[in-house]
Amino acid sequence: MTAHPFPDDICVALVACLDPEGRTDDHTGDRDQATHAKLLIDKLASIVWESAPDGIVETDSPTWRAFTGQSYDDWKVYGWLTAIHPDDRLVTMEQWRNTVQDERAVKAEYRLRKQDGQYRRMRVHAVPSRDAHGQIMRWFGINIELPDHFDLPEIAAERAVPKSRPQQQNAILANSDDEAVTH
Repeated sequence: MTAHPFPDDICVALVACLDPEGRTDDHTGDRDQATHAKLLIDKLASIVWESAPDGIVETDSPTWRAFTGQSYDDWKVYGWLTAIHPDDRLVTMEQWRNTVQDERAVKAEYRLRKQDGQYRRMRVHAVPSRDAHGQIMRWFGINIELPDHFDLPEIAAERAVPKSRPQQQNAILANSDDEAVTH
């Protein structure tokens, strides 16, 4: 398997997420937006990845492998879960399963094991890429490593209040966005 870079339309969609109004300068076109988005991905994202419409990892991600030390065989399908902190695995798997089932974008946070064995906090964003008929063709995602002192308000609030199992599942679903990338 070889890695596939994000297509230009996905990069343009990233810029659109940063500016939901779709505004551009008079001299900035789609190609410039794609260039800016690729630069943002290169500078901000620790990991970029993609999966099949059913959420199964089939495509190699050299950035995932470099960060975690997992081989492609170790990370494909659902092997990526073994690099997630044991305390975060179940919630992460449930959230991903719900995201794929509901066909909605997701923002999540979990601890991911680096090659050195230390766990780092990651903010994850994934969006479905749809064809002209609305069918999901792929999922595209980025993981951004968070500094130790960084705490997102919604994550801090969730940690502060213990939740029952149904409350946890509702909180997971409530944090998903309804965004998608359309070809």
